[in-house]
Amino acid sequence: MYLSVLFGLLKKIPYQLWLLVGVLLTFWLYGVWQYQQGQKDVQAKWDESRKLGQAIVEDLKLRANAVITVVEHRVTTETKVIRERGDVIIKEVPIYIPADTPDLPGGFRLLHDAAATSTLPERSRLPSAEAVRVEDVTVTLTQNYGQCNEWRTQLLGWQEWYRELSLAWQLDRYK
Repeated sequence: MYLSVLFGLLKKIPYQLWLLVGVLLTFWLYGVWQYQQGQKDVQAKWDESRKLGQAIVEDLKLRANAVITVVEHRVTTETKVIRERGDVIIKEVPIYIPADTPDLPGGFRLLHDAAATSTLPERSRLPSAEAVRVEDVTVTLTQNYGQCNEWRTQLLGWQEWYRELSLAWQLDRYK
């Protein structure tokens, strides 16, 4: 009974309205289909872009590791040479500085320490300053200069590392 009433009402709707509903439904379904195609296209482009990005990152990591290895090897080798030369110089101190060389006055130590720390020497400490043996001064200076040269080598290594990585990481080559 309800179905017959429903069919009766549907028969009373003009065919032009049915045609309009059909056209609207077709247009809507076409829009949904286009939207889904667009999503698939965007996802495909995204996936391709990610793969390309991962390849670039891996290439950059390889370049960085190569730079790090070369610079680290050079700095380590130069540091080792600096230490070995310093040890040789320290062993040579008794040959170059005779044992009967007179000690340096205590003021030398005060002035040297003041110069090393970039401070003014305290005159009040002058009377209590002990004399220093020339051999001790020579060994200390050799060790200090050796340390300074090691730091210089490390600094130059960091600068080279930065320059080389900057060149290796230029992304212009991936365009």
